[in-house]
Amino acid sequence: MSCAVNGHDPAMCGTTTVSPKLVLEAVNVTVAVNDISILNGVSVSAANGELVAFMGPSGSGKTTLLDTIAGKRTPQSGFVKLNGTPMDGKLRRKLGFVLQEDTFFADLTLWETLYFTSMVRLPESMPKAEKVQHIEDLAESLSVKKCLNTRVGDMFKPGLSGGEKKRASIICELLTDPDILLLDEPTSGLDYCTALTLVQRLRNIADEKNKIIIFSIHQPSSQMYHMFDKLLLLTQGKVAFFGDRSDALPYLENVGFKCEMHYNPADFLLGILKSDESMINMLTDAFSNRDGATPLKDRDMNDKSVCLSLAVTNDAFILEERDTKVQILEHNSFDQNSVGETTKWSTSFSTQFRMISWRTFKVSRGRILHPYELLQSILLAVILGLVFFQIPQTIDSVRDRMGLLFITVAHWTFLAAFDAVTAFSSERGVITKEIKAKAYRVSAYYLARTLTELPLVLTLPVFFYAVAYWMAGIHGVSQFFISLLVLLLSTLSAQGLGFMIGAACMEVKFAGFITQTLPAWFSWAKYLSFIFHPLSAMSLILLQDMQPLPCNTLSIDLFPQCLTNATVVITGNDVLLRAGITLPIYCYITGLLMFFLLFRILGCVALSVRFKDPK
Repeated sequence: MSCAVNGHDPAMCGTTTVSPKLVLEAVNVTVAVNDISILNGVSVSAANGELVAFMGPSGSGKTTLLDTIAGKRTPQSGFVKLNGTPMDGKLRRKLGFVLQEDTFFADLTLWETLYFTSMVRLPESMPKAEKVQHIEDLAESLSVKKCLNTRVGDMFKPGLSGGEKKRASIICELLTDPDILLLDEPTSGLDYCTALTLVQRLRNIADEKNKIIIFSIHQPSSQMYHMFDKLLLLTQGKVAFFGDRSDALPYLENVGFKCEMHYNPADFLLGILKSDESMINMLTDAFSNRDGATPLKDRDMNDKSVCLSLAVTNDAFILEERDTKVQILEHNSFDQNSVGETTKWSTSFSTQFRMISWRTFKVSRGRILHPYELLQSILLAVILGLVFFQIPQTIDSVRDRMGLLFITVAHWTFLAAFDAVTAFSSERGVITKEIKAKAYRVSAYYLARTLTELPLVLTLPVFFYAVAYWMAGIHGVSQFFISLLVLLLSTLSAQGLGFMIGAACMEVKFAGFITQTLPAWFSWAKYLSFIFHPLSAMSLILLQDMQPLPCNTLSIDLFPQCLTNATVVITGNDVLLRAGITLPIYCYITGLLMFFLLFRILGCVALSVRFKDPK
C-alpha cells in the first residue's frame, strides 16, 4: 500500500528502507568519571517503531547514556546489546547519532554539505543519481529543500536558522539509512513550533520506516510528550521510571505523586525529578524494587503532609521485560547473519580522498586566498621592497640583506603555522563527528588536507617574494628560483608543525634565528629551529658570491680579523661564518626536508591517536 493511501508523508517513502526487527538494550550501565558516579545501574530497551525519550534535569546523565549506547563511552559495568549481540564497531554502523551541537563548515551550502555526506557515507555501489535523489527526498520530508543552496553560516556569517541546522544534522544521519537514530537534545534552542514540528517528523520516521529513535529532551510540551512511546526518567544518574509513556503517571500516582488534571505531564515529571535528595532516593528506590521482591517501607519525608507507601508491584513492567526477552530470542538470528555483512567503511580510500579534497579546496580557498589576505601580502611586500630598495651588492649591506631574508622567512613560517593551528581548531568539531561516525579514514583526511592545500598555501609566498626580491635589487634569476624553493619548503614545514600542534593540542613556542647569545653548551639548539635551516640556506644562496670589501671600510667589531690587518678583504663566506652558517647548503636543505617529513608524520600520528577506533 502506498504512503499516500496510508496518509503518510510521500517523501519519507523514498530510498529510505524499512528497518528489520531489532531490539536495543542497555543493561545495568554504570559510568563514573574521577570516582564521581554519572550513571548508576541504568537499564533501557527499545524496539522497532518506538520513539523513546530520555527526560531529566540538567546533569542527570541523559547525554552520558546516549554516548554509552553510541559507543563513545565505555561503561565501568553493564553492556549494550542489539538483538542479544554485544554492540561492537560493526554493529554501530547501524546507528546514527545527532549531536546536540550542530557542527558544519560555515562556508559550504546545505547542498554541498549533504552531497559530501552522501558520497562518503553511502555505499560505493549506489549510483550517484540515486544518492542525489535520496538527498532531495530527505530535504523535502524535513522541509529544508528551499534552503539547499543557502550557505550554512555561523555566528559571524548569515546562513541557516537554528531549526534548519538541526534538521540538516538529522538528514546527514538519515542519509545512511540507520536502523537506530540517537539524538541529543534535538529541540534545544528551537522555538515551540519548530520543536513540535521536529518531534512530529521523528514520530513519522519511527512509524513509517520502523526505526528505533531515542533522544534526550529537557522540557517537552504536552503535545510532544504524548508522541513518545517509551519514557526514561533520570535523576542523579539513577532511573526513576522506565516504561511505556502511558504508564508513567499511573505509576507515580501509585507511589504518591498525582498529576492534576490539565497540567502538563512533562512539567509535573520534571518538578518531581528536581525534588530534594530524600524524595529522589525514594523515587529511585521505588523503581528498583518495583517487582515487589524487596518492598520498601513508608518513609518520613520531613514533610508532615507527605507520607508515601513505596511497596510497588508493577505487572506492566514484568510483562514488558518478558516480551522483550521473547523478541530477543525470536530475532537473535538476524545478528548472526548481518554482522559479517556490515563493513567498516562504506567507500574506498580513493573516493574518500577525492571527496575530502573537493571539500577542503572549497573551504580553504576562501580562507587562504581571501582578497584581504592577498592585498595584505602584496602591500607588505611593497613596503619591504621600499625599505630595502635596491640594496647595494656589497658586504657593507649584508645586514640589510639578512634582515630582509629573516623577515621573509619568519613571516611566512609563522603565518603558515598559525593558519594551520587555527584552521584545524575551527574544523575539529566537524571532522571529529565524521571520523567517529566512520565516514572516512583518518589517513584519507590527512593526505587530502595536506595535498589539496599545497597550491593554496604556496600562492601568496610566491607573489610576496617576487615583489620583495626584485624591488630590493637582489640580482640573479637562478638564485631567485632556488631561494624561492627553500622559502616554499620552509612554509610547508611550518604548516606541518601547525597542523601537528592543532591535532595534538600542544602549546607552540617558536625558536629564533639569532644564536649568538646562547651559551656554548646550548649552541646546538639552533638546529632544532625550523627557521634556522631555510634562513641559512637562503643566505648561502644570496650572500656567497657577494662583492668582497676591505676591512678599512667595515667595523672591526663585526670581523675580528680586521684588528690585525686593515687590508684584509672580507668575503661572503666570512659573513656567513660570522652568522654561524658553517655547513654546506645541502645540510640545511636536508634538515628542512626532515622537519617537513617529521611534522607531517607526527600530525598524522596525532590525528590517529585522537580518533583511535574503540575495540
